[in-house]
Amino acid sequence: MKKSVFSMALSALLAMGLFSSCSSSDNEPETTDKETGTLAFTIDFSRMSSRTSSTDTPGNTNNGSEPTTAVSNAIPVTSWDNIRSLYIFLYDRNGVIQFADYVDAAKIRATLQADPHKTGKITYTYGNVPSGYYYLSAVANANSAEQAISTKINGMNEAWDAHNVLNNYIFNCRIEHKADAFPIFYQNQVAASGITRSEKAFAEPSEIFAGAGKQVGGTDVDAVQVISGQTVNAEIALVREVSLMRLRVNLAGDNDNTNNADVNINPNGKVDFSQNSVIMISTLPDGILPMNKTMNVDGSMYYAGTAPYSVHSSVLVTEAVNGTRHFYDANPTSGYSENGKIIGIDGDPFSATSWRDIIVMPNDKAKQLTDAAPILKQNRYLLIISAKGLPGHVTKKGELTEAKTVYWVGYINESFESNKIREVNVTFRDGGSEDLPERPDNVGNLTVTVSQPEPWDQNIQASKIEL
Repeated sequence: MKKSVFSMALSALLAMGLFSSCSSSDNEPETTDKETGTLAFTIDFSRMSSRTSSTDTPGNTNNGSEPTTAVSNAIPVTSWDNIRSLYIFLYDRNGVIQFADYVDAAKIRATLQADPHKTGKITYTYGNVPSGYYYLSAVANANSAEQAISTKINGMNEAWDAHNVLNNYIFNCRIEHKADAFPIFYQNQVAASGITRSEKAFAEPSEIFAGAGKQVGGTDVDAVQVISGQTVNAEIALVREVSLMRLRVNLAGDNDNTNNADVNINPNGKVDFSQNSVIMISTLPDGILPMNKTMNVDGSMYYAGTAPYSVHSSVLVTEAVNGTRHFYDANPTSGYSENGKIIGIDGDPFSATSWRDIIVMPNDKAKQLTDAAPILKQNRYLLIISAKGLPGHVTKKGELTEAKTVYWVGYINESFESNKIREVNVTFRDGGSEDLPERPDNVGNLTVTVSQPEPWDQNIQASKIEL
């Protein structure tokens, strides 16, 4: 398998002054009596081996989704246009950040345009880097001032910059989901129920990339060594830290069953997916640390990348993509591989008419559905889909005489991995519930069919789920 990455060939390392087009003194560290070296590095797109995948554990309609074969073949395009911000961290072996830099999209574009050979690569050079051993890491699209993500320093919400992270521990610089709000119809129903719910709404995260620096020819596989009077070469492979959940669903119904059909697609439908509609994904990973290796600090574990544990009360809430609709009803015409399709595919066993790609944090680091650790079943993503049931629609309680919000709920057993797409084929098992969604013990009224996860740039994993 292959996966898209940024390869950053750093001629010289990093240490108190990193990015700048060609050559710059704007952000170089202040000169001290300490011996220093020079840093220069090149960034480009390349490919590298995928992170090892965990084996999917089969599920069934009694406990959520089960694996299947992917149907869609449209892959989102990867280019410099995906990168809107870039942070670089150089920290010592105690985890203290000694240097940081921030590069915005305009600076990246300007450097690309200034390249006379149009190589698609970017080179930056810095001097006055103090000699010593460091860990080097990078993260893209984590500018909380502009992107759908929240960054913290020592537990406080704060947008990172090249200065406010300095002298802090790298493991105290966190990336988390950005707080959002549940839709008004849902808030009103919760208020009317009179029950206090602990759940919190969060936005779909930005397309986060992360990478660790490796010194070319270095003796330490993890650290980079800046040597006085020398230029040290290192490389960073920037890889997507996030995963992509691709939902596919048949909203047209069957000729003999239009109970769950969308009235906007099939005039005989009994459900309106343009009203009281939302997609929610519960049990979100706790966050991301921009570290290149996991650290044990005084007995506490700080995990590099996405946390291996999730929070039940955290709920990702989608924004509408077309008016008040939360699904697309036509194949993408830009931003995806040429001629790729998500719906309208000959021989599609799920007859999908609508789709939605949702960025999620990977939850594969926590081993799931194992006999040794059954509690980790609860780290599975819980999928919730809602719409307005019209008079005549038959829910689990019976036939509606007035319009009401209906919900379909089900677990996705299969894990989501960084830089991979998992296709989730949704089948409505019944007419949904009129009650507010709850965590089912093991059974939902949604059947999810999940494909095997594959690298973002090539293959697609799949699951199927009945809701």
